[in-house]
Amino acid sequence: MIGIMGMAKNTGKTTTMNHLINRFEGNLVAMTSIGLDGEAIDQVTYLPKPRIHVREGMLLATAKACLSDADFSYDVIDRIPKETALGPILIIRATSPGHVLLAGPVTNRDLNTLVLRLIDLGAKKVLIDGAFDRKTFSGISALDGIVLATGAAVSSDMETVIERTKRITDLYGFPKSRLEDELSAAPFLILKDGLWKAYPEKSREHLKMVLSSLGSSFEAVRIKGAITTQIAKALIESRNEHYELIIDDPSKWVASNQSLKHFKALHVQVSVTRQIRLLMVTINPFSPKGASFDPDLFLRRMRTAIDHVIINVKMEDTL
Repeated sequence: MIGIMGMAKNTGKTTTMNHLINRFEGNLVAMTSIGLDGEAIDQVTYLPKPRIHVREGMLLATAKACLSDADFSYDVIDRIPKETALGPILIIRATSPGHVLLAGPVTNRDLNTLVLRLIDLGAKKVLIDGAFDRKTFSGISALDGIVLATGAAVSSDMETVIERTKRITDLYGFPKSRLEDELSAAPFLILKDGLWKAYPEKSREHLKMVLSSLGSSFEAVRIKGAITTQIAKALIESRNEHYELIIDDPSKWVASNQSLKHFKALHVQVSVTRQIRLLMVTINPFSPKGASFDPDLFLRRMRTAIDHVIINVKMEDTL
């Protein structure tokens, strides 16, 4: 299963999805979305968008209302009982080609259940179009990796786009922790002398109080859920060094980039209990707001700055 996430509106998620559909032509492909995406007119900018292509034989999971004006024929395979604002989610099999509006579950838990159902129905590849500003696929147990779409819509300055994109890709380089994962539901735990101790909250004040009382004699800190700038600041201000900071996965890091630099200076290793593979980065050198970059220069600069597979899908599809 592959999740496609965008750094902003109009960075090319739908174009990337269509590119992947073409690449997986020999496989049974299924598609769905986190929330609503794939509309012909962007609901935020009111600008035309690329349509998500449908091939005959594909499995699709989308809200019933999205199929009211479908331009392709299909058979209903299953109905997911959980209602959405656009009605129940139907799993359909396309019997002719066309285009689709996708509206899937809005929570990762419901999305995970849906993905597993699509796999049960024989899907070899499941593509998930992540709605705007939903960068987490952490709850998906069958996730193979993610594709990040970036481009000129992020900023009119190329170097800013590259810097912001690199900041995201660096998070997916966090190593997997070698420590045994603690099953406690507590949001904040500390490993001291080989034993985990759980704490009931992870507020900045509570973190500072606990860390100052322990000094530097601990091996690891386990923080569950989002790592905000305030949480990172509490850990940094304690001035503790040489420990492992364990978080859930890269998507939970929402603290500032500066925080990572401070942790590095303190010899704190940030690790994750679950790695999420970044499969590739796709770039869109054009923005509907008018800003655009030279495609060749943008691609070269991105490949120089970021150590991942980086492609311009528009160029790839013309080869």
